[in-house]
Amino acid sequence: MEVPVDYDESNASVDSDESNTEVSTNSVLENIASDFKGFDSEYEPYLSNFISAMIFTWVTKHMVSTSEYEDFAKIVTHPEFQKEDVPMNIWQVRRWRNRLPLAETRQHNVPLCMNKTPSTYEATKKAFTILLLIHLERILNNPVLMPKMYFGLEIVTKEKREFWHGELWQDSLLFGEYEIKNDKG
Repeated sequence: MEVPVDYDESNASVDSDESNTEVSTNSVLENIASDFKGFDSEYEPYLSNFISAMIFTWVTKHMVSTSEYEDFAKIVTHPEFQKEDVPMNIWQVRRWRNRLPLAETRQHNVPLCMNKTPSTYEATKKAFTILLLIHLERILNNPVLMPKMYFGLEIVTKEKREFWHGELWQDSLLFGEYEIKNDKG
């Protein structure tokens, strides 16, 4: 192992094992780099074309995760993808989002039971909820779903295909012929 000219032994606190590992890692990387022939293009030697250069820049600049990039790749390789349909600014996408009937989501801090929990865990966890009444209202006001809903009398069928065609709910005290009684009568 060569020692650099400006090497100061007083600052050397690396074990010989760590040093050997570092040297072997560097030699592997140098071997891989020396095997790389590069590309023969305008963006040589490391990138093959303009699209590769732009995607590399975008991924690096915005620290795109693997799953985000996989989603992006699925979009641009989809057979129905047309570059003319791509909005040229983010405001168009935000207008689309604002037109959607999205329910308001509320955030709550829920206390956790700290028994048998590692000390590194926080005492609370964030929970997100949508009010049930608002959710049902949106379903009932949906023009696509409303015509498919049935609110009439019971449906008697020989072929039981739906949950409510079964006998489980019919045997329940809440839905059967029986009454629910408590201590007060």
